[in-house]
Amino acid sequence: MKTNLFLCLMALLLSACVGTDIVELTTEAKVSILTPVETLQVGDTLEMEAEYIDRFGDPQNTPATWTSLHENIIQIVNSNSLVAVDTGLATIVATVDGVHDSVRIQATPDPTSFNQNRTGIFEGKNNYTVEGSFDLAMTETGLSLDFGTDFLSQRGPGLYIYLGNSGTSIAGAVELGEIKAFTGAQSYAVPAEVELNTFDFVIVYCKPFGASFGCGAIEQ
Repeated sequence: MKTNLFLCLMALLLSACVGTDIVELTTEAKVSILTPVETLQVGDTLEMEAEYIDRFGDPQNTPATWTSLHENIIQIVNSNSLVAVDTGLATIVATVDGVHDSVRIQATPDPTSFNQNRTGIFEGKNNYTVEGSFDLAMTETGLSLDFGTDFLSQRGPGLYIYLGNSGTSIAGAVELGEIKAFTGAQSYAVPAEVELNTFDFVIVYCKPFGASFGCGAIEQ
């Protein structure tokens, strides 16, 4: 009798996280421009930083090649530094091994400014329900991931929160801890080595069975 009950409980747990799941073991290689610059004062020079992540989610020490698509506004100097020479909107591109990332920067007479937060909306994966808003923001104590009061996740065993570069894979992702609540506002401290633009997804992930319940793309 006890054996049958145990098997039933295991079957219920298993059905909560598997069945229609497709688990990615790799992701696409990507370049991320880490410097969260929003505006650049004319005459200012700013050193840029980018990171290259291979398809297994591992960061590689490969320098990016920087290009300005509007050199009459912002120019590249010293390989990875920008200088604003005139007012206007310029697109800056970082390239590694044919993989690109770009950012649009406004050159202005006003002081240089940086983005302080990124936002997004959750969506369910693999027929699970995850919804609501979130905010990834720089605070006085560091980077923080904050879920809105509208957050809702389907219940499941061993759900953890990750920052990563895929909506379904945690290859190369950073774990922020076990989910604190299945509904409502909650906050997660982000490790100091993670920057505002390091990752592109927030993932709700079932660790026992390797399944993504849902994710949200982190928008600029």
